[in-house]
Amino acid sequence: MSLLCWNARGLRNPGALTALRTIVRKFSPSLVFLSETKLYGGWAEGVRRHVNFPNSFHVDCVGKSGGLLLMWNDDWEVSVKSYSVGHIDALVQCPGRSLWRFTGFYGNPKASCRSESWRLLCRLKDIFTLPWVCGGDFNEILSINEKKGGADRSLSAMSDFQQALDKCSLVDMGFEGQCFTWLNKRHGGAHVQERLDRYFCNQEWHDLYPSVRVLNGDLLHSDHRLVVASLENVIRHQRNDRKRCFRFETHWLKDDECHDIVQRTWLASEVSSPLDNQDCILDIFGRCADQLGAWNKGKFGSIPRLVRET
Repeated sequence: MSLLCWNARGLRNPGALTALRTIVRKFSPSLVFLSETKLYGGWAEGVRRHVNFPNSFHVDCVGKSGGLLLMWNDDWEVSVKSYSVGHIDALVQCPGRSLWRFTGFYGNPKASCRSESWRLLCRLKDIFTLPWVCGGDFNEILSINEKKGGADRSLSAMSDFQQALDKCSLVDMGFEGQCFTWLNKRHGGAHVQERLDRYFCNQEWHDLYPSVRVLNGDLLHSDHRLVVASLENVIRHQRNDRKRCFRFETHWLKDDECHDIVQRTWLASEVSSPLDNQDCILDIFGRCADQLGAWNKGKFGSIPRLVRET
């Protein structure tokens, strides 16, 4: 039973969708909050179907930026209460638990406008008096230790963030794994890393889930790490996937097109050393399987059906 937040940096290409499907299969979250989806209208519904979630709520992107998507399973009752370009606020009822609140949050990417995000957070605090957890990409850090490389962050900006959290009685839930959740993918002196993605909760929510653990996952497709909050030390069974398992056919090795597809998939990786990143390898395998499956269907059709017909 877990929450998952991820700044996907766009979900309108096959690589991003494969990465999301890999993430969902690995962690089996009950609720997923995605920011910077860059989706609108029916695109968000298509993403929901792609990863087999029965329920969703989305906020359209503005132009080519922004966009939020909340997805959840039927084992949780989720009721969305408010939304904006920077948040989705919902009440959550889990079996055997008291009603609580989840807010998926996306801090304004413009530093000059970030105070608007903190005012929004404080307004949300006054709407309900419930156990509350808030997660997402806040686009701000809380201390100088949460940034490596580049120019120093504004101390006053960090202070404004902390004051907003104090007003909301929200505290950092910590993490396991790598500290920095965002990197700019540049090299040398221009390389910058920051801890922008995280969870906060109030004391009442922590009392509901005292054994909660937050994991900062690997970088996969996006320049942001996903962050997963495992609410209990329980391994949730993955949902049944009705799709047939991928099977590599040995006769493909005789076709040069098969070699070309595999080579293109590996070379298209956005990580310089994919073999050092488990999630990146899974992403490559997934994209390779999808492309080989589509190629096989178009070139050879259904071999079992052809055998039956002959």
